[in-house]
Amino acid sequence: MSLSENLQNQADDYLKDTLSINARKAFELLLQENQELVDYISINKEMQAHYNEEDWSFVDLDEETVELEDYLKSDKAKAFKASVKKVNDSFVKEKPSNRKNYFSYLAIAASVVFLIGYFVFNNSTSNLELYENYNSWQELPSLINRGDVDDTTLAEAENAFINKNYEKAHLFFDAYIQNSYTVSTTVLLYQGVVFLELNEYNNALTTFNELIESNSLDNSKGYWYKVLVYLKMDDKVNAIKQLEIITSNPENYKFVEAQELLEKLRD
Repeated sequence: MSLSENLQNQADDYLKDTLSINARKAFELLLQENQELVDYISINKEMQAHYNEEDWSFVDLDEETVELEDYLKSDKAKAFKASVKKVNDSFVKEKPSNRKNYFSYLAIAASVVFLIGYFVFNNSTSNLELYENYNSWQELPSLINRGDVDDTTLAEAENAFINKNYEKAHLFFDAYIQNSYTVSTTVLLYQGVVFLELNEYNNALTTFNELIESNSLDNSKGYWYKVLVYLKMDDKVNAIKQLEIITSNPENYKFVEAQELLEKLRD
């Protein structure tokens, strides 16, 4: 038995809880006998639980679902909703025997919406998250162990760096650099990272460029650390450019990680 328009209206009123006590009892008796009516209620209840008719606004949003709400309000989502409505209108005009297929379509449409949200937002990673995942200052070699310390300046600088007192570390590194004829690549790396942690991006890039232009065997490290600068700046385009340089030569520092990160940024 297909649902009449009157029965659908009753079902809508039932979901809105606007039926009188007697009408509600009578309708619940119908539910015990009509599986198609049960399906209609179940599907519409599920859809109403997640979005309203106007904008598919999700209820009880937490921070992780705000982006999904924004997507559902976007032009793409509106176009998808329009397609659902178009099929809806088409099924409504069809003969009653096709109504059950219509309910199945609504269930599929609702599932598609949630799958879109899941894959678009749960599988995407922000540039800042990638920065946090790929930066590892523990990999920086110790200045003391390498014998780069000829006085207490670098020892104090490294100690401040380890304790994440980057402003103090900057002062010591700057004092050392100003009073040195030559500066090791390791010191340049530390100073560049200090600038990065202090959000002095231009100074960080300048420092890493100095490393790249040196004749050191470690000069390719400058490209990797420039990637981290651009990720923190949320500059995907320039991050990709640096990664393309790294992946052009297997001998470059962080070649494997660069391939992996490049793939993620291009997704």
